[in-house]
Formats: sequence, C-alpha cells, structure tokens
Amino acid sequence: MLGIFGLLTIWPIIVGKVKTILQNKNRAAILEYIRDHPGCTIADLSKNTGINRGSAKYHLSVLLLERKIVRKKEDKLIYLFPNSGTAPDKKRMYGYIMSHPKQEILKVIQDDPGISNVEIAQRLGLDRSTVYWHLQQFLDEKMVVSLWDGRSMKYTLTMEVEEIMKKYRIQ
Repeated sequence: MLGIFGLLTIWPIIVGKVKTILQNKNRAAILEYIRDHPGCTIADLSKNTGINRGSAKYHLSVLLLERKIVRKKEDKLIYLFPNSGTAPDKKRMYGYIMSHPKQEILKVIQDDPGISNVEIAQRLGLDRSTVYWHLQQFLDEKMVVSLWDGRSMKYTLTMEVEEIMKKYRIQ
C-alpha cells in the first residue's frame, strides 16, 4: 500500500520530466530522425536536420541519459539507434546501411546483382582494395552473398538487406 502511495506521489514528476525532455523542438527532431534512420551517424543527423553538431551532441547526451536512444561505436564511427526495435545483433548492419560510403556500394550491388569488386570500384571511382575491404565487412555481417564464377567473385544482397533498403527508401 505504501509503495502505491509513493508511486502516485511521484508519478506527476516522472510524467512531467518525460514531457519536458521532448518539448525541445531540436531534441524531438533528433529523436524522430533517429527513429526514421536507425544506424545514422552524428554527421548524417546534423546534415539532414540542419542542427549543428555541437547542439546535436548536447541533445544526444540528454537523450542517452534518458535512455531514449542507444549508440554503437564501430571503429571511429558512432551509430545511433532508438532504444527499441532493432535487435542488438543487427545494429552493425543498420549502421552499415546508413553509412554513406557503404550505402553507395550496396546501391550498386542492388542495381546490378552479381557485380564484381572491380566493376563496383570502376562505377564508384574507388580503389579496388577499398571496395574489397567494405565487401569483407558485408560478408562478415551476412549482408551480401558471394559466388565465384570461375574468373571473379560476384556479389548479391541478401533479402534482409534488400528489405531494409526498401523500408528506408534507399535506392
């Protein structure tokens, strides 16, 4: 009985705090962008919302403290996710899909399934070793399937990656 009374007395404070957190328009815009683009980076968020990086970092720290978002660090990049909905083992995949250089490679594979590393490099004007490095990450995450045709390795997206790219209109 005492626990219920205690909860009832602090409930308005809890509800008021949640409302206050999301009343800031920049913070609400950041949270909405992360929900719509799981795996985005701070640079993507700042560029696409028009909120400068310093302000974005401040609002992200508040959202992290309030457990509205989570972040996953991969090498030098930090990928941002809403604090629900994305399975922990899939966060790297979403981060890769939302990362601009990796996204460009995935788009080329999506447009031309069965394309080789050399052809991807030529289309994007990248070094073959750079494309190979990205492809190895995709293979590790089971985002692409490779098939040897006797001359070169050919790459195709998995159905799961195709669906994610369609869901977020990445084409």
